[in-house]
Amino acid sequence: MTSSPTISVIIPTLNEEKTLGQTLSSLPVTEIPEVIIVDGGSTDQTISIAEAFCANASHVRVVTAPPGRARQMNEGAKAGRGDILLFLHADTRLPTKAQLMIEAVLTDPAVGGGPLRCRLRLSFCLGHYDQHTHELAFPIERYCHG
Repeated sequence: MTSSPTISVIIPTLNEEKTLGQTLSSLPVTEIPEVIIVDGGSTDQTISIAEAFCANASHVRVVTAPPGRARQMNEGAKAGRGDILLFLHADTRLPTKAQLMIEAVLTDPAVGGGPLRCRLRLSFCLGHYDQHTHELAFPIERYCHG
């Protein structure tokens, strides 16, 4: 019998004191072996809330990174040890049995996944606003390869 893949939950934060505590306390800690909070320079109580949670949960740690969601996600990805990296907004709650749901999706042959490298070629005209439908159209050609 093969073991379940491990999940690292990565939560980028910046001034999330109003939501982070609820998010952390709602995590299904028995299912999630690693939680990484990546702070981008919060000036509120975000770090204090994260560190207080870490004091009671050995599988949670705080990492700092320069501000910017992508930078923070990259730092979290570097620090993560799980087979699966799950990026979670600080105001988002995981459902109960999240691990089982993720495993079900990953073992479903109808679902594809893996690294995907894309290059977008934008047309000369970047967009057109239709005053009648109030829609913004972007003629984009997409080229992807695996």
